[in-house]
Amino acid sequence: MQSPAIISWAFFLEKKMDVFELFPTPIAHIKSVFDDGELNQIKDLALSKANTPNKNSSNLFHSSPADKDAKKLLAITKPKLRQIIIDFGELLLGDVLEWKIKEIWSNVSEKGGHQHVHNHANSFISGIIYISKAHESSRTVFHRQIGHNTFTFTHASETSVVNQFNAELWTIPTAESGDVLLFPSYLYHEVPTNKGTTRISVAFNAIPREIRSHDYSVCLE
Repeated sequence: MQSPAIISWAFFLEKKMDVFELFPTPIAHIKSVFDDGELNQIKDLALSKANTPNKNSSNLFHSSPADKDAKKLLAITKPKLRQIIIDFGELLLGDVLEWKIKEIWSNVSEKGGHQHVHNHANSFISGIIYISKAHESSRTVFHRQIGHNTFTFTHASETSVVNQFNAELWTIPTAESGDVLLFPSYLYHEVPTNKGTTRISVAFNAIPREIRSHDYSVCLE
């Protein structure tokens, strides 16, 4: 899987061509958010509570977002997540809002486990906390579009270059334990088959407590 290359803008300057990167999609990779003590607490919770097998992968297990221990998970993670969610939300919605983590759960992927392509419903911001370092084989992959009912023509040859304008998917750089990934909830993503040791992560969804439009507002709590 190829990741987008960075275009040399000198080419466009030489051609006197103005290029506008319209409607980009933000994905934030924040490094070393959680320390070893916090990671050990989260790991213990994940290994003891992630016992529901995934419907599509027998080597992937989840905890329940409705489990009472999800509150313990939230208590550990919320202090470090609050501000980065607010900052990312400002990118998405253009305003500093108060956000609420509406659900949080742990994922334990043994060797051979994978997560199918999906997105997260009824949410604005979704995130991943990497409790263990993600093996190169199981780095999160994001997809541009899936299932559109239009014909698609692509050009792929020995000389073509994949960049941010034509890429169909993007694989994140290596994520270390303690890192956090934030992305818009509508974005389709997957985790390929894990060929390394047990992969432990925590996923969460967040919504703004209120969104406003001119003379009315909607409370989402």
